[in-house]
Amino acid sequence: MKKMRSIKVVSLLFILLQSLTLFGQRISVSGIEFRVNGGRIWLNGTNTPWDKWNDFGGGFNYNWWDNEFQELSDLNINCTRVWITCDGNNTGINISNDGCISGVNTLFWSHVDQLMEIAESEQIYVMIALISFDHTKPGNPNASKWIKMYNSADNRQSFVDNYAVPFVNRYKNNPYFFAVDVGNELEWVWENHGVPSDSVIDLISRVADGVKTNSEVLVCQGWGAGIKYNTSARGGNGNYLANVNVDFYNIHYYDWQNQWFGNPFDLSPSNYNINSKPCIIGETPAKGAAGYTAQQCYQKAFEKGWQGLMAWTSNGVDDNGDKWDSKPGTDWIYDNYPNFVDVENVQHNYMNPDFKLSQNYPNPFNNSTTIYFYIPKSTFVDLTIYDVLGKKMATIINEQLRTGTYNAKYESSDLPSGLFFYRLETPEFIETKKLIIQK
Repeated sequence: MKKMRSIKVVSLLFILLQSLTLFGQRISVSGIEFRVNGGRIWLNGTNTPWDKWNDFGGGFNYNWWDNEFQELSDLNINCTRVWITCDGNNTGINISNDGCISGVNTLFWSHVDQLMEIAESEQIYVMIALISFDHTKPGNPNASKWIKMYNSADNRQSFVDNYAVPFVNRYKNNPYFFAVDVGNELEWVWENHGVPSDSVIDLISRVADGVKTNSEVLVCQGWGAGIKYNTSARGGNGNYLANVNVDFYNIHYYDWQNQWFGNPFDLSPSNYNINSKPCIIGETPAKGAAGYTAQQCYQKAFEKGWQGLMAWTSNGVDDNGDKWDSKPGTDWIYDNYPNFVDVENVQHNYMNPDFKLSQNYPNPFNNSTTIYFYIPKSTFVDLTIYDVLGKKMATIINEQLRTGTYNAKYESSDLPSGLFFYRLETPEFIETKKLIIQK
């Protein structure tokens, strides 16, 4: 009897630990960072919007998606964004002539079931875009139906009750379904397709509330006009999501935006005044942007305080590149910060935190450079510059700091060209690295 009881206890403990592990793998938000089981995770990501346009409920190919996600995992990419419906011709969503959503068909569910199974098997976090601005695009035979959906409060609620919430409830226990992107670049629906902006924002708000009421899945809205509708800073039109229950901000960047709003590789979320939540760059060309290579884009995004970058695309759907073009960037993130990318490393990092001092960037540099470091506990920190003889030349930080990652900017206007050293020192840790000034 005793032996049988011990087996039962062990079995129950195994089931409990398994459920806790699954729960721990879910991405959550803490301040302006993403977390997994308490440890920080950075979205070293991409977009895999479709294999065939309108795959789900249409021509879904399990083998293609399985192979693509295996390759993402092999490349140390930890997340991707999928357009679960690409336009109004998707036959998986049941929409009436007057714009009311009544549900989705069984083939659609079958295809998404397989996608979620692949994501969990390969440990790739997926962000699901429920619709796109393409649904109301002129020339789409069903555009009028989708415009009617936006233009009626009852129809907008039918989208939530009969599509968004059932979708979330079906997959919410899969920890790798981490976020809903309500719709791909929905600002074009009001800018180009004649739907009032208030109606579009109301749909986003209703979906966000429905998702948050029914699950722990995160919610965002990816804007195709960059920061235009996220802030009034830097030429923006104001924060259209100020009263919407989104968990993080998601901007898309392409070079046409630079003349109007600058670019996120030179400017931080703080510069844009959107630093109250985690901020990601949800699309940018896989080949690089703003005059920077793919590696520089990922590196600069990290150092500017963006919490992820998702290149467009992994599978080369257009001439912006593919996962092999973005590989220098995703490699750089993984090589320098593996504990922020891999789920197992993230959890290990949380349980066994280490101090980390990284190489300054740029190096060599002329007038200014940035030094990144991580401290796993609240402690007194001294960050100092020395010359080759050990003489102290400048003190960058000398104060008590809380747990977290820091980007310390150093201005070298008073120093000549040459080799110098910077040292991070706490009561528990000391490390020194070289920096080179070239003037």
